[in-house]
Amino acid sequence: MTSLNKGLIYTTDKCIGCNRCINACPVLGANVSKIENGQNRIYVDGTKCIHCGKCLETCRHNAREYRDDLERFFFDLRNGKEISLIVDHTFFNNYPQEADFIIGYLQHLGVKQVYDSSVGADIFTWAYLKYIGSNKKEGMISNTCPTVVNYIVKYKPELLEKLVPIHSPMMSTAVYARKYKNDNSCFAFLGPCIAKKDEINSPGTDQMVQYNLTIQKLLEKIMYLREDGEDITSYKPQMDDTPLGLGVIYPMAGGLAENMVHFEGYNALIRTVDGKDQVFRFLNDYGERIDTSKQLPFLVDIMNCNQGCICGTGMDACMAQNEDIMFRL
Repeated sequence: MTSLNKGLIYTTDKCIGCNRCINACPVLGANVSKIENGQNRIYVDGTKCIHCGKCLETCRHNAREYRDDLERFFFDLRNGKEISLIVDHTFFNNYPQEADFIIGYLQHLGVKQVYDSSVGADIFTWAYLKYIGSNKKEGMISNTCPTVVNYIVKYKPELLEKLVPIHSPMMSTAVYARKYKNDNSCFAFLGPCIAKKDEINSPGTDQMVQYNLTIQKLLEKIMYLREDGEDITSYKPQMDDTPLGLGVIYPMAGGLAENMVHFEGYNALIRTVDGKDQVFRFLNDYGERIDTSKQLPFLVDIMNCNQGCICGTGMDACMAQNEDIMFRL
């Protein structure tokens, strides 16, 4: 199978074939067992994987890794390509001490402009309120989590009509920068999610965003530079000056729901779902709920990761234990 180990998540040489990843994965067939030199190894089928990161959490042997665009981003930046950066607000929430000088350092290397994705989140809220006001639909599913979108596209296509047909905060930020800030550079997204690469590559995005940089791999790169003696702590960022609204809380579980209630005061049920152990069971049951014409919530605000994007798949796992993050939102 040519798709084995060719996707974003892959198996390393440390695999001992213990099958924990197979047991944990929500997708049947995304993990493929093969006997090599008398030893069992488990590979990832990139065409079936939805990049939920469950195997990364489950593996006890550090035998699963993932790919992002960090090295290509640095190579292109150093070779003069014009790139602007969209930063997910989780970076500021989770790493308040490091975020400023790291962004400043990236601008020192040549990043043209830096935008907070909360700008796009505010736009998404406005666009969604306008959409539901015009269409009077219920039971819609938020599309802000690319893993959820992956699962629906690949395994629950009957739910496609329920996905909110509006650009995510990342893409909304890129469109805003292009249209209203006259920024014609390529865009890189710095965030907590492996699966954002799928959204970047999806039809309808016009390849406006070309790089997915995960916070975890960027921090590893910065740590290497500092250990190598490069002092980058003196750099200061020059962020885009667009005012931020309540979109800053989108990274938390239920952040979209909080925006809906704040701006419109909906009394109807807004269902919030987060965490891999809940998400896929909910989506499977939701399809049956629609089929049986049962009552639907006004909106489903659903995220693959526990506590939402602040504990994303491309983030240091220990962040999930840091309660202080919630108070920075």
